[in-house]
Amino acid sequence: SKEVNKLRVELGLELEEQKGLALESQVKLQEQKIEQDAWLRRGLAAVLVLSLLAISFLTFALLQAGKVKRSRARMQRILDHIEEGILTIGKNLTVESTLSPYLNKLLGFNVDEKRDVFNQLLAVSSLNSDEKSTISNILKMSIGEDIITWEVNQEQLPRELYMPLEKRFLSLLWQPLDD
Repeated sequence: SKEVNKLRVELGLELEEQKGLALESQVKLQEQKIEQDAWLRRGLAAVLVLSLLAISFLTFALLQAGKVKRSRARMQRILDHIEEGILTIGKNLTVESTLSPYLNKLLGFNVDEKRDVFNQLLAVSSLNSDEKSTISNILKMSIGEDIITWEVNQEQLPRELYMPLEKRFLSLLWQPLDD
């Protein structure tokens, strides 16, 4: 019986040791899980912060785009109602954009984009061939070049153009645009 009691005590100790080892193993697994969960929470928090920053940036960009759109619409309303003919031309002297509908009324013909307005306009003006050639050459060599090229030559461009068929003058204002 003494031996049986001794065996029971030894078995009890072994059992308790195994339980202790099992508990230590479970504690380690739980600590690892807690650490993994902490990393996951940090990662999710970082994703959340980045998402909020992205949403803020996109909201700001949309607000700015709205302001630009409203500003352009306002500018277009002004240009639609101004009694001035405004257009932009490219290096080959064709119209890149007509900026005011009044231009067609002033010129007496419809100005389509990519159309060679200057040759049409100069053809119906009272300018002689040398004057027409000078205007074309100045514009061709100035458009898209340094501003100094424009400044040196702009005084040679006419400030008004007489239209003999319509018996009227057109005032001209030449202005380079910076890109």
